[in-house]
Order: sequence, then C-alpha cells, then structure tokens
Amino acid sequence: MCGNYGVAAPRGEALDKLDILMLNGLMSGNEKRGDDSTGVAFIGTDETLLVKDTVPGSAMVLDSEYQQATNHGASVALGHTRLATVGDVTQRNAHPFWFDGEVGSILGSHNGHVSNWRSFLTDFPDMEVDSEAIFRLLASGKAPKEVFMALFGGFACAWYNTEHPEFHLMRDDNPLYLLQDNNRKRLYWSSDYWAIHIARSMVAPEIKVTQLKKRLIVNIPVDNPTGGWDLTDLGFPASNYLPEKYSQAVETGDDLEWLSAWETRFQTQIEDADAAYHTALADADRIAKGSVGPISGRSFGEIKCVRMCMICGDEDPHCKCAAPEYALVCPYCDEMIADCGCQWSYSPSKGYTLLDNNSLPVDQIVVRKN
Repeated sequence: MCGNYGVAAPRGEALDKLDILMLNGLMSGNEKRGDDSTGVAFIGTDETLLVKDTVPGSAMVLDSEYQQATNHGASVALGHTRLATVGDVTQRNAHPFWFDGEVGSILGSHNGHVSNWRSFLTDFPDMEVDSEAIFRLLASGKAPKEVFMALFGGFACAWYNTEHPEFHLMRDDNPLYLLQDNNRKRLYWSSDYWAIHIARSMVAPEIKVTQLKKRLIVNIPVDNPTGGWDLTDLGFPASNYLPEKYSQAVETGDDLEWLSAWETRFQTQIEDADAAYHTALADADRIAKGSVGPISGRSFGEIKCVRMCMICGDEDPHCKCAAPEYALVCPYCDEMIADCGCQWSYSPSKGYTLLDNNSLPVDQIVVRKN
C-alpha cells in the first residue's frame, strides 16, 4: 500500500501558499499508507524539480530542499508516499519516477502492484521496482490503454509528460479521491480519503470529495485541470485474478505452453467481462436519467455491505463453515468496512448502507454519513 497525492493548477500559473498548505496536508495524511520514502515532482513551464528521499512525509515537509522547491513557480505537484514491496528502500526506488523516452519525459507515481513486471526486464534490464514498468512503457511511446491492458496488477496512477504537456490520472482497484475547485481552477487528488476530506476545509468545505471511477484513464487539460476531461474506458484489465502458477511461470520461464494457453483463455474472459461492463454502464446511465431498476440485483440508490466469512471467503448465508468468522466487506472498494475510505449510514432496520446523490454513474457514488 502506497499513497498518491498532489495538486494541479492551470499551466503557467504558480501554485500559491494555499496549494502548498494543501500539499503538505495531503503528504502527511498519506504517510500512513507508506513511510519508507516520500517524493514530490514540481512541474513548471520552464523547469521541473524532483525531490525524493527515504524519509516519511512528516519529515519531508520539513526538508529544506523540499521547501525551496515549493517556491519555484510550479503549476503541478505530483507526490507519493512509498511502502516498499518490490525493490530496496533507496532514493532511486522512491516515487515519482522520471524516464525519458520516445514521447518525451514521463514523471509518474503508482499505488498498487504489477504482477508481471519481470516480463519486461528484457526491454528494461535495469528495473528494480515493479511500478517502473508502467512509466517506462509509457515513455517508450505506447498508448496508455495499451500499457495497462498489458499489465497485471492493481493500479492508481498519476503521470505527466513534461515535453508534450499532458497530465493523466488512472485508477483500477486502488483508491484515488478527487477534489475539484472550479472557482480557483485547481484539482487535488489523494489515495487517502480522510487526508483530502480534512484538507478541503481549507479550500471550500462545500465541495464534495469524489472517487475516480474504476478502470478509467483521464487525460486532464493542462490549461484547466477542472474541465474538459478526455476519458478512456479500460473495460476489464487483468487486475487481481492471477493464479499463483501464472506468476511462477512468468518468473521462471517454465511451462510456457500452459502459460500461452492460460493467457489466451484469460483474454477471452476479459473480452466477455468488458461487454458485460458496458452493459452495466448503460444500465447505470438509464437509471441516472430517471428509470428505476436494479443493477446486478442491487438497487442503484442503496448499496448494502457484504457479510463475508474470512475463513472460506463465501458470503453469508452461503458459508458452510462450522465456526464462521464474519467481517463486513465494502462492495464499493472491496476492503473491510473498518478500513475502507467510504462513509456508511447505519440503521437497525437496514444495517450499513451507502447512499447516492442520484446524479453519478454507479462507480462514482458520492456518499454521505448520517
């Protein structure tokens, strides 16, 4: 688990003191998601500064190099807190990464994992961190959708091309919350919900925090980060459904015949799931426009949490364990309700429920707490 966070102003407009105050709050708030290292890329029209080190966010805020970088007139600050999983804890392995390639200079940060990163060591033999595969492929000239469809894992990413100014956010299974201040033309983002929820009180308490929809790549205009987004729907990439045998086969190079057959079968499953996903989107659009009806058997206006057995993984009442151990699991983010960033309403008759605002697609439900 790591943390993405940052702020974007229109290109050529320097981040002000309020933006830096927000950035410091988001950095400190995401420290609980990773304290092995911290980094921020400050991207301006004429200069880009990258400050990163093997320190937690609360220490980076006090770092003299970081404090100097906040005064260099950057329009975008792209930050990350790392909990090391693949690769040693070094300054080199801290995010954001910066790679030059066929399409310019890519600066990017990633929360999640890339299960098949070793498959790309032939092309990039000096890789040490699984996340590098994402930004090296982007720098090589591959289209974002092509990159993420080639990768297996979990993703929440932010990246910027400094030579051909382009800014992107992407989310699959990992969280990424947004705060759009249209009056000031500012976009803030954070992996941690409560960090951005608390920080918004300094900007505009009336603005709602939203979560970026799953399986979506967003191309954000550098001249106005809060408007005119270009959206690319990924459908269903191969996120989190890899058998252990697959990872072993990729790593060792053994069982290549089985590996090829499995990938062919899995690609068919992806295409089938992609079709089902677009059908669900059409249903969500129909319901959002006023028609009433279920999506996958659940009401659009009220989503109930799942009571899941932590022994066998089956939902109550399908669990057959003699002594089941139940936990409440959030179907919105697939984390246990005690750990997820969603807000829940509770009543004795309905239990825990999420309430929507009847205006957003099903994966962009804005929730409120009683």
